[in-house]
Amino acid sequence: MIDLAIAILYSITVALKAPVVLGVLLALIWALFEIGAFLREWFERRHRHGDWQSCVSAFALGEKVDEKELLDLLTGPHAPELVKSRAVSLRSPTQPLRTVHYERLLHELEFEAARRWSRLRIGLRIGPVLGLMGTLIPMGPALMNISQGNLTVMSNDLIIAFSTTVAGLLVGALFYVMLINRQYWYAKDIDEAESMISTVVEAAQS
Repeated sequence: MIDLAIAILYSITVALKAPVVLGVLLALIWALFEIGAFLREWFERRHRHGDWQSCVSAFALGEKVDEKELLDLLTGPHAPELVKSRAVSLRSPTQPLRTVHYERLLHELEFEAARRWSRLRIGLRIGPVLGLMGTLIPMGPALMNISQGNLTVMSNDLIIAFSTTVAGLLVGALFYVMLINRQYWYAKDIDEAESMISTVVEAAQS
């Protein structure tokens, strides 16, 4: 009975080799695609960082407390893409803007940031997991081929094992770098948007 269970597990493991290798390749392609989007976002943020920070500083000093100016800034060309994508919903309100609208905007910014982080977290975990599976799966056949003296097949299995390990770790590293930077970017964006909104709300209530 035990031998049968071991044989079944071995068969399942061997059958997973091709899907795991394919999964590592797809994860690597996904990581490269995300890197392209990340670099584009980094370039855009760097290009308009100075103008955006000047506007944020103006609000912090109380130079601009007008609601229209705030909406123009949040949806303007210098606004971060995360803020702009959600603030545009305030452009055509069905009723005058109130505190609840701004609170909803901040919640939407947090949810959108969390959604983008979760996608990167999936890549961060799935890359090393697939890499580890791609390492261990060929080891069984490789050890069996050693006992049978079939060194050619064994070397092929070891090549697969080491290649998937490196690819999986690379995927994890790329997603980790993107996740850390985007967490900082989006947390800063939300904090700055909240600061400016608070300035306008307090001015309207005074």
